[in-house]
Amino acid sequence: MTIVEKAAYLRGLAEGLGLVPDDSAQGRLWAALSELLGDMAREIEDLQSAQLDTAEAVEELARILGGVSVTDAVMDNAREMKQLALEL
Repeated sequence: MTIVEKAAYLRGLAEGLGLVPDDSAQGRLWAALSELLGDMAREIEDLQSAQLDTAEAVEELARILGGVSVTDAVMDNAREMKQLALEL
């Protein structure tokens, strides 16, 4: 069961118990908490999806760049260029 499904289940449970909708203070509190829980669950699912997309992109970049290596000569050149830039 996904987090969104769990939030929906709890909302249905609260409605089945007569807690939501209810004009009492407790009923309004349960309704607000239920709505908040649903919103948070959807946001978490969106973040999980975005994280998976990012992880896939990182894996693809690592695969592409896997054959690229930086030689000592390139690193020495980079250090020299940095030193020259600092001296200016």
